[in-house]
Amino acid sequence: MKKSYIKILVGFIIGLLSFIAWSKFVDLNTTLNNFKTIKIFPAILGGGFFILSFIFKTLRWGKILLPIKKIKFSDLFKSYMCGIYINWVMPLKFGEVVQTYVLKKNNSISILQSFPTVFIDRIFSLGSTLVVFLILPFLPFRFHPYLRWGLVVMIAVFFFLMLFILMREKSKGKILKTVDSLLFFLPNTTIGKINSIVSTFVDGLAVIEKQYENLPTIILISFSILIAEGLAVFYLAKSMSFDIPFLIAVVGIIMYNLFYILPTPPGSLGTAEWYLSIIFIFGFSLSKELLPGIILFHHIVTGLIIVLIGTYATVSSGLKFMLFTDINTFKNDSLVEKGKP
Repeated sequence: MKKSYIKILVGFIIGLLSFIAWSKFVDLNTTLNNFKTIKIFPAILGGGFFILSFIFKTLRWGKILLPIKKIKFSDLFKSYMCGIYINWVMPLKFGEVVQTYVLKKNNSISILQSFPTVFIDRIFSLGSTLVVFLILPFLPFRFHPYLRWGLVVMIAVFFFLMLFILMREKSKGKILKTVDSLLFFLPNTTIGKINSIVSTFVDGLAVIEKQYENLPTIILISFSILIAEGLAVFYLAKSMSFDIPFLIAVVGIIMYNLFYILPTPPGSLGTAEWYLSIIFIFGFSLSKELLPGIILFHHIVTGLIIVLIGTYATVSSGLKFMLFTDINTFKNDSLVEKGKP
């Protein structure tokens, strides 16, 4: 447990140094002065659309889970927000494991049975980059080349993952052999357990074959998520008297979400400011005087929402925050029960 505290402290220090470096990049006095112009109603709308995006994400995950079990929305929302909360608070990203753990705790669905659905849900999120790439020629604003290449890479990853899912049965043997080769230095019993987990996970991806009826609904929900996230950025900017074109807001937040997979300090301190600055100031050449204030305000508002809802979700699920400071906690709740998902 002490190691966990040390990791959090080190992460916080790195984030603080990153934030200080960002504050040197921008005019901090102007940034803070911009907070005096905040308009309450657009800020509330921005926060509301941010919450709405999580509701849509929960609904999409629920649709993907349907072939396994129909879960009531309140349980799904708590599980989903526990995962978001932990990913936001902790330096290392294992919120998806927490998400499935909470679902198992409250609905008796094993982690390896639900984890493939989380994986598929993230692939649908990644697929939003394809939408941006398709409409790119029609966007009426400058789009920096490095953002284009970033999109190309993400689209390549998306198609690779889709191909992996569709070809999983033929690839399963090769995957297990690769695991054996990479973990040759481990005892055979440990390799066998890991192979069992990998095999169960690959088999669990078959849930996507049962999604064809729900696919139009899942795609519609995915578009709704993009719109809600874009409106959140649009109105939070408007609350500080800055009009970001809606399409820029949508494309920008999609790019920002791609950074989400990277390790970040607790609360994304410093890194959120840099990522959003890279996208909106460097990528779209928006105002360096006005954008930093909006970026900081966006971070504060979204962070408060995640902490408030995440704290409620963990407490109402009967969990304590420190439960998640050590991934070894989950060893007491075995991922594979008697070799079955």
